[in-house]
Amino acid sequence: MGCLPTILGRKKTRRIQLQLLETGNMMSTWVLMSLDEIVSAAANGLQMLRLIYLRKLMSQLLYLLLDGYMKLSNPLTLRMHKIGSWWALVEKSWGVLQSYPKQLPFYTDFDQGHGYQVSVEGQQVSSDPWNNISRQSFQPMLKYTGDQAHLQAFINFKDGPYSGGNCMTIKGSLRQNIIFSEQLFNGGLGMEDRSVHLFYSVRADASSALGLSLDLSSNEQSISILVAEDIASFTRKKQNHKYGTYVKADKMEPYAPDNQDWFLYKATVQSSAGYKLTGINVVCTLKIAGKISPKTEDRITGVNADGSSPYHASLGHISIQKIDANTEFQPAGSWITEGEHILWSNSSNTTKHVSLKLSWKLKTPDQLSFRKYNIYVEKSMADPNAKASRNYLGVASVDAFYISGLEVASEVTGLKFIIQACAHDGSWQKLEECPEFFLDIVHSEV
Repeated sequence: MGCLPTILGRKKTRRIQLQLLETGNMMSTWVLMSLDEIVSAAANGLQMLRLIYLRKLMSQLLYLLLDGYMKLSNPLTLRMHKIGSWWALVEKSWGVLQSYPKQLPFYTDFDQGHGYQVSVEGQQVSSDPWNNISRQSFQPMLKYTGDQAHLQAFINFKDGPYSGGNCMTIKGSLRQNIIFSEQLFNGGLGMEDRSVHLFYSVRADASSALGLSLDLSSNEQSISILVAEDIASFTRKKQNHKYGTYVKADKMEPYAPDNQDWFLYKATVQSSAGYKLTGINVVCTLKIAGKISPKTEDRITGVNADGSSPYHASLGHISIQKIDANTEFQPAGSWITEGEHILWSNSSNTTKHVSLKLSWKLKTPDQLSFRKYNIYVEKSMADPNAKASRNYLGVASVDAFYISGLEVASEVTGLKFIIQACAHDGSWQKLEECPEFFLDIVHSEV
C-alpha cells in the first residue's frame, strides 16, 4: 500500500499528525510534534536516533505537500527543478550517515526499506507490498554499466529474498576461464588477533559459482582472502593469483524446508591484530565441468556464440562476527509485554476490528539491545481441532508497535501477538521462544 499521509491539526498550534500505513494489514505509526518541539527536543539532548526518525517523517510530509502544490500550479520543467532542489535540502538536513561500523559484527541483507514481499532466513512471511525506511540495511557500492557489461550486479526485488524485501543478483554471461569480481563494501572494520565467522547465503544456477573475497590491510601489507564452497572452480582459473589465501565454506542446514532455494554457508577466517577489513567483494565464475553433478547437468543451457555461458546467482546476506560472540536471546519470561489503547469496532455481524499499541521491555533493562523486532499475530479458533493461523504484521525498530484495524472473524476466540527479536549480527530468535502478548476476544468489550 505504501505510505498514506493523514494531516490533522490547526494552524495556530502548528501541530501535525502524520499517520503512515505500512502494508495492507494497516500497521501504522503516529507522530504528533510541532517544529518548535523538535528543536527543543534536540536542545535537551534526546537520543539522536529518535531525532533523525522525526526528521525523516517531517521531510516526507513536507515533500508530499510541496509536490501536491507544484502539480496544481507549475509546469513540468519548473516542477522537476523544484523537486531536485527540495531533495538537495533534505539531504543536507539529514547530515552524513556513517557508511559502515568500525567494529564487528557486520551485517547486511541489502534491504532498501521497501519491497513486494518479506522473507526471514529464506522463508517468505508476507507477500504484501511494503515501505519502511527504518528497515534499510547497509547498501553495496554497485556500479551502473548500462548494457555494456556482459555480467551485471543489481538489487533484485522480483525474486524471493533471503531476508527483508530484496537480494543482490549477478546475471549475464561469462567465459569459462574468467573470474568476475565487484566490490560491495569499502570500509575500515577493526580486526583482532583471532578468527572470525563469515556467514552468507547463495541461490545459484547449477553452473554458477559464487564466493566472497575479504581485503585485509595493515600498515605493512595487504592480503585478499577468497571464501567459497567450490574452491577448485576458482583456483584453476588464470586470475587465481589475485588471492593470497583460499578458505572453504561449508554448507549449513536450511532454516526451513520452504527456503526458496537459498543455501547458507559458513566459513572461519583467521585474522591478525593490526589489520582492518577494508573491502568485501563478490566473486563469480563458472563451475568446472567435473564439479557439476549428472542430475544438474541437464539444466545447464548451451554456450553462446562468443564462447561465453549464462551465469545467474544471487547473494542474500553477509554476516561477519567474532568467533566467540554467541548471541543470547532472552527467554519469553524475561520480557514484559503490554497492550494499551485497545479499541474494538464492529464492521458486520461476522467481523470486528481491533486497534492497539503493543509494547515490550526486558525486566532487566541493562541487558543487550536488539536491532529490530518482527511482529506476528496468531488467531486461535473456537474449534479445538483447527490450527491457529500466523500472520506477519510488520517490523519495529523501537520497543513499540501500533496495530490499526486488524480484522478478526467471529470464529476467532483469541489473539496472540509474537515479538521476534533480531540481534546485531542478523540472527533471529526462534519463534517458539519469543515473548508474547495474549488478547482474549470472548471477553473483550465492543
